[in-house]
Amino acid sequence: MIIRAYAYFKDIIGTGEMTWNEPASCLGDVLQALSRRYGKPFDKWMFNPDGSLSELVIVLVDGKDVRDTQGINTLLTPDSTIVMFPPLAGG
Repeated sequence: MIIRAYAYFKDIIGTGEMTWNEPASCLGDVLQALSRRYGKPFDKWMFNPDGSLSELVIVLVDGKDVRDTQGINTLLTPDSTIVMFPPLAGG
């Protein structure tokens, strides 16, 4: 699996792209593992206090916004690409 991170997520994990080799059947598995690895700086942007995905992040799995699919329950394959970035605005 490939994880791509932009803006503050890139700063938190220290790279814009990483290969994920740990087992994970759904997005929540990966996000929880990243949370354990990177702690509060990661959690503060990724999760709401109730554990749901924050409005301060957009997460794509294989090019699809997880808000339009199954959220953190979105299924993954070994070939999946996860992309994390903040919402963009402007004109």
